[in-house]
Amino acid sequence: MIIFFKKNHTLSIRPVSTIIRTFASKNMADNYLENKMEEHRRGLSRPATKSPTRRAGVLAPGLHLLFPPMWIVLTAGTAEDAVPYLTAMRSAGINVALCCSDGGKATSALAQKMGARLYPASCETEHIISELSANGHTPSWTVCLGATLSCSRTISPAETSKGIPAQILARELLFMLHPEHESLLEAQNLFDIRR
Repeated sequence: MIIFFKKNHTLSIRPVSTIIRTFASKNMADNYLENKMEEHRRGLSRPATKSPTRRAGVLAPGLHLLFPPMWIVLTAGTAEDAVPYLTAMRSAGINVALCCSDGGKATSALAQKMGARLYPASCETEHIISELSANGHTPSWTVCLGATLSCSRTISPAETSKGIPAQILARELLFMLHPEHESLLEAQNLFDIRR
């Protein structure tokens, strides 16, 4: 069956199926909107809920510290010892220069994965500090895990921290490394400090 339409004073021929599809799609959209408005009037529609991750500009509940740009030198015996400290520091946006005395592929992989600057095992702490300072990145602190306090502004886990999981110690240290909380370093007993 063919229907004739007058369009711009001319006649055109279209199959009925095209005309029905055109009207049906318009009616379907209208019906959908009408049904939604009716649900809204009756109160059947649910308000949109947003998850904490979707709320733009709103932080999830908890403590949030914004660290200024800073460098930390992290020396450890093995890459395994350095993991919790390096993870905590890098997740806070702190730049880390890493040196592990065992060196090896594990240390290299860890530094690459976490985005830390790797120094060879034979490198002295003073050399790392002087090289960073020469490039305009003077380290705020040197964190020595299992080593003696060799240079100024050095932090090392104290004997009283034995038995406390390394992840917890790393978070505590991270909190105290913030420039606003530096005075807490003197009042605590988990870390030995040399200024």
